[in-house]
Amino acid sequence: MTIDTPETLQRQLQTLQAQVADLQRRVPGGHGPAPVRLRGAAAAAVALTLLSWAAYSEPTAPELILPQQVARLEGRMETVEKQLRSGRFKAPFSIVDEKGLPILSVFSGGNRGVFVLNDASRPGAAAKGVVIEAGDRSGIRVRNDGQQAWIGEMDDEAMGVYVAGAGGERDIRSLMNLEDGFEVRDGHERVASLGVSAKGNPSLRLYSRTVGPNRPLAAIGVDAKSSEGGVEVRNPAGKLMARIGTVDNKGGIAAVYRTTETPVASIETEEGSNGGIVAVWNSGYNAIASLRQNNRGGTLELSDLTGEIMVDAFTTTKGTGMVRTGPSDRPGGLGMGLPGSFIMGKREGKGGGN
Repeated sequence: MTIDTPETLQRQLQTLQAQVADLQRRVPGGHGPAPVRLRGAAAAAVALTLLSWAAYSEPTAPELILPQQVARLEGRMETVEKQLRSGRFKAPFSIVDEKGLPILSVFSGGNRGVFVLNDASRPGAAAKGVVIEAGDRSGIRVRNDGQQAWIGEMDDEAMGVYVAGAGGERDIRSLMNLEDGFEVRDGHERVASLGVSAKGNPSLRLYSRTVGPNRPLAAIGVDAKSSEGGVEVRNPAGKLMARIGTVDNKGGIAAVYRTTETPVASIETEEGSNGGIVAVWNSGYNAIASLRQNNRGGTLELSDLTGEIMVDAFTTTKGTGMVRTGPSDRPGGLGMGLPGSFIMGKREGKGGGN
């Protein structure tokens, strides 16, 4: 009967270990291209050889440990073979390239997801990757050398899309979500937004970094009640400074403001004529000065604080100029009676007249 030496058995054990290690590398997350089945007879033969050798060895010899190691190897081989047959693999694991660099990694737990990475070891190659995340929030993230894009759930669980720097949600440059529409950010502060405002009107709003992202300095939008378009400019406190809009969608108006919502001056189209009006207003919304078109030319009117006309300058039907001042010596002001005084132009050689 031939008994193998410990050196022979050790070499056989090392061969088995190499076979098991090779098999494990072929499991997803290892280095090999495809799984293989080990021949169980080879392992069984080695085990019998070791047992036969152990029967003739000293009980205290270290080589008695070899059969136990072989039994453990067989158990490992059986586990790996079962995993290969089932097609199910326990995360985390990685698939690597010939350099040992990860191509695809699968993680579990709160950071569960699939990571696909490029080979950034080549000269001049940027680190790129695509991540499908399904942990605390679900979505897809694309990374490219200090930049990233995200489509999926946001902090408030609403769906959104953003483009950001390396800081992710602390460095968003542009954002689109269900609640706010589209935003442009600078230094993570909102500087422009396009969407539906709190009053339900679609609008484009522009912000200043020094004022903050909650008070737009300029807004272009559509009024929710009248369906009129317009532009508003406000100061850092939110006070209206200027407005461009329409009058019942029939004509345009531009107005400037100071302390109240009543304009101090405006220019607008005049209903019922082809002309326009330039007006200066007092706090009671009375036009204390106005310039308009009539059928003979232009008309300039100056009023007191109650709105009564005190000066009226216009072009007469004769093509001359006339200035009338009040108050009138008859009730009703300049429109009803003769003025207290007036200046009338005349043409040379035609005797004057109006």
